[in-house]
Amino acid sequence: MAAPAGEYGALALKKLLAILLLFAGLAFTAVGFNGGSVGTTLLGLALIAASVLLLILKIVRRSSLP
Repeated sequence: MAAPAGEYGALALKKLLAILLLFAGLAFTAVGFNGGSVGTTLLGLALIAASVLLLILKIVRRSSLP
């Protein structure tokens, strides 16, 4: 069951982007908690949520490949 090479490239790119967003979200959240900035904390939590969503979409997409 081979998929086109472009499919795997897109999945790898989404995975890499999700991991980078996760690290950025964790960093923003830590800085927000440490500095007392609510906006920075919320931005970090939003980035974490976006990274989790991308990883879930990647898993669903990978499961649906023929």
